Amino acid sequence: SCSRYPTFYNCINKGKSLIVINILINEYIDTTTNTMYHPCMGKIDYRRLSRNTYTLLGREYWKTCKSASSVEQLTRFMNGLLLPSERVMMARRIQAAKRLLNKEPQTKIMRELNIGQATIDKIEQWLATADKGSKKMLDK
Repeated sequence: SCSRYPTFYNCINKGKSLIVINILINEYIDTTTNTMYHPCMGKIDYRRLSRNTYTLLGREYWKTCKSASSVEQLTRFMNGLLLPSERVMMARRIQAAKRLLNKEPQTKIMRELNIGQATIDKIEQWLATADKGSKKMLDK
């Protein structure tokens, strides 16, 4: 439930949802991106974060990952933290990177891994500038 907007949920429960939803939609439309935002929704557009916030969040993420005492501990941590869809997404990107390094056709990778052209392009951009250590990780 949404503790910040109990009236919203109470109205839905009493059959007044159309009025309340209309108010919320009008109040939380982001006209720059044409998307709806609601304070109780967890979606964050990283492009709207300040550079400082983005950097601090990145540091916190990597610092926490680095503090794991073993691969097993990091695995348990990430499996508990990430949604199954997020784990699958990361695994598919890793598979795509390996296959791109092996010169497999993009169309085959996209079809078999069910990923889009934008994802392939992003991975290729990264591979073009990736250091030897990163590429070595993909060889394993």
